[in-house]
Amino acid sequence: MLRFIVRHRAFITYLAAYFFAIGTFLRYLDGYLHQPYQWAVIGLLSGFLLLSALEPLLSRKSRLCTHLYLGIQSGIILAVALMPHRDDWFSNLYIVLTLQAAHVLTSKIAFRWIAAFALMFIPLLLYTRGLSDGVPIVLINTVAVFLIGSWLALLRHAETSKQETQGLLTELQDAHRQLQLYTAQAEELAVLEDRNRLARNLHDSVSQTIFSMRLTAEAARLLLEQDQAKAREQLARLQELAESALAAMRALIHELRPTAIAEQGLIPALRRLLTLLERQHGLSTTFNVSGEPDLPDEQAEQVYRIVQEGLNNVVKHARTDRATVTARFGKDRLLLQIEDRGRGFNPERVAENPESIGLASMRERAESLGGTLKIDSGPDRGTRITVEVGRTDKDEADG
Repeated sequence: MLRFIVRHRAFITYLAAYFFAIGTFLRYLDGYLHQPYQWAVIGLLSGFLLLSALEPLLSRKSRLCTHLYLGIQSGIILAVALMPHRDDWFSNLYIVLTLQAAHVLTSKIAFRWIAAFALMFIPLLLYTRGLSDGVPIVLINTVAVFLIGSWLALLRHAETSKQETQGLLTELQDAHRQLQLYTAQAEELAVLEDRNRLARNLHDSVSQTIFSMRLTAEAARLLLEQDQAKAREQLARLQELAESALAAMRALIHELRPTAIAEQGLIPALRRLLTLLERQHGLSTTFNVSGEPDLPDEQAEQVYRIVQEGLNNVVKHARTDRATVTARFGKDRLLLQIEDRGRGFNPERVAENPESIGLASMRERAESLGGTLKIDSGPDRGTRITVEVGRTDKDEADG
């Protein structure tokens, strides 16, 4: 029921106002038709009815028209009340104005007009009916006027709340759709990031091992007819490389994390890597470590991959059999260096080569750690790759 009233508030309000106005006019015609100044009263009441019918049109123009309307209607009621009929029926017209003011104006302004109406009809009722009869009528009319105004203000508040709720619901639905869009975009970015990480890891581990397997198989083929003993050594090495590629693939399957890091830690995993490179490629390495490598697994994996890619580049391009790896784990800084005395290269020219993804992969990993990668190299003067990272303790990362 309340929902119906709120939805049709304007219709119900104006219907009640017109009923009050017409009922008051008919009451005058029924009981006071032959009183003095009857045609003046009829003219005033007719004007009141006409203005009441025009009020919706006047209120649409401006709030000033509404205030002028209420002031003119109050003047008409005052003129009717001062006619020599000595009755209280004119006070019903204030209820008409109360209904219209509460419907059109804001609650604060409407209640100011309602208070003004009360101040108008109280002395008029006491004047026309006397003190003994006027006081009860004053109390009844005062309660009626403020009760009607409060009821209409409550309806207006309910209607406003409904509109605000509808607006909030619309905003919530828009936000929900936007959130779904952002979620879809985040999922796409996550998939793209996983693909990029998988490509880096494949390049850093499996592709390097397969490249070594190809070289080893070619060497074994050439030695097969000349020196079978060396050919068997190459085949044994080929088997080790195949096992290494298989282990790397398994590591990629298990969240792309080197198993040795998760089980043994970063330093043992790096020592195992250096031993494997020396056995497979004859690369003699010096490993210098200082400090405590208490890194989160994700950071440890990135450090491992940077060293792995750097040493693979030494094997493939440096034309040297010696390299040095230095890892310094400070309290708030990690310094990592991979150095060789090979033939060197031009870093700018390599960076411009779209097929050279090794150094780009190392740089991406360093930046993912919040660090920087610096390459110091040149023709015939070796290469030094330096990675510097601000450290994040494992406990802080887990927290």
